[in-house]
Amino acid sequence: MDLEKSLYTIIECTLRLIPPNPCSLFAGYLTPTQQALFKSIPSETLSPPPSSPSHPVSSSPPSGSKPVPLLRAFQRAIHRQDGPLFLLTMDRINALLRRLKYPP
Repeated sequence: MDLEKSLYTIIECTLRLIPPNPCSLFAGYLTPTQQALFKSIPSETLSPPPSSPSHPVSSSPPSGSKPVPLLRAFQRAIHRQDGPLFLLTMDRINALLRRLKYPP
């Protein structure tokens, strides 16, 4: 399993009650509230990345643009083969997961 699929699995897998025993929980990773912090998982599927970037790579969004959701930035970094954006996005994802696992 690759990193992208693993991350989506962690985020999609939420805590749920398993019928018929309401006391047992499905061993999910995140609650729906925690899941919402990552925004939605991009619906478009990535094709295999090109052998070389087909356009100039930029790690910073243009000035005045809206911030890109975290998972979309992750997908974009992989698709564009943008190393600096990938590292920045992974740092933000790791910080968020760390904050969820070890709350202050």
